Amino acid sequence: MSIYLISDIHVKLDGQNMDILKSFLSIDFSHDDKVFLLGDIFDLLIGPHDEYKEIFDWFFNRIDELVKKGVEIHYFEGNHDFHLEKLLVNYGIRLHKEPLVYEINGKKALLCHGDEIEIGNLPYKIYKSFVQSRPLNVVANYLMPFKILNMIGENASKKSRKRNKNKYGNSQENLSIRDSFREAARIASKEYGTDFVICGHSHFKDEYEWEGKQYFNCGFTPNTKCYLKIANEKIEHVDI
Repeated sequence: MSIYLISDIHVKLDGQNMDILKSFLSIDFSHDDKVFLLGDIFDLLIGPHDEYKEIFDWFFNRIDELVKKGVEIHYFEGNHDFHLEKLLVNYGIRLHKEPLVYEINGKKALLCHGDEIEIGNLPYKIYKSFVQSRPLNVVANYLMPFKILNMIGENASKKSRKRNKNKYGNSQENLSIRDSFREAARIASKEYGTDFVICGHSHFKDEYEWEGKQYFNCGFTPNTKCYLKIANEKIEHVDI
């Protein structure tokens, strides 16, 4: 049994970054393997709209194949893909809205998208609180047509990318991002009582160890082109 983890692919409606996710899902998983999709797998996936099933039919078909094979699939909501209960309910996917403490080889791991444990960044926390709110859940699931939701979502994504680029530059070269998430991992590991932390969101690929604890992040996958694999008590980045 092996465990596979990936995040921040940001597959777009126009097909950008699609090959990264397809390559990851084409791995010859064994029947008892576990796959953790740690959020922002898609650049826009909000609510239960059937249009997503048509546009990303290859994703849902492959997930269906894997679940029927016995592969355990976990999906963690990110800040680009959320309110997914009704969309994923019939696919056997285990959906997570909160960080998960998960035992691996006798050790405890904290698995999450990463924005839940991020320290500082108050404007983002206000935004995340709004998009995860119950009123917006109702709007996304019952009231807003796909075309309007898509238009609003794409506009918000573009603004977010532009804002982050102006503020942080190339995330993989920004050591303040690296250091902030390392500190967040230390705090979260202590708070949740875990031996290691695995998350995404920062877009900074990293491996970090302190006092016998560990933190891993596969970064912005279209650039890093890697995922994390846990097998035989070893955690490593693997090229896609």
